Amino acid sequence: MQYNCYLCSTKLEHKVTWDIRYAFKRFPYCDFERKDFDLFDPKHNIFFCVDCGINYHKLKAQKNILKHIQNRSINGKFNLKRVKVEILDKSEYCNICNKKIEGITTDTSIHNRNRNYIEGFGSLCSNCNYLYG
Repeated sequence: MQYNCYLCSTKLEHKVTWDIRYAFKRFPYCDFERKDFDLFDPKHNIFFCVDCGINYHKLKAQKNILKHIQNRSINGKFNLKRVKVEILDKSEYCNICNKKIEGITTDTSIHNRNRNYIEGFGSLCSNCNYLYG
């Protein structure tokens, strides 16, 4: 049976498939010597090429860290309100090239933003809006 990568839809032709949980337990820093295998997530029943599997694993780890911090805040062990507001960066960045967008902050209402805002996706810089928008 032939499988495709869940994220990039490339055809997976390797004969070896690793469980994604055990692959990252063995190589926690994603420093695989060779990339001649595929990754499989048994919880969601999906296959990945190695590059997409690394990105998926990192995204999943970031979400777990955020949940952990939120739970600590709820339990009272860590108070998010004690973080100084001046330290927090409220600048808006382009969702494609990560360039800082001047004149817009995260507090700006979506109705007051410029025409480079795409609902459901976020803000784009003028260059990315011209190329992709």
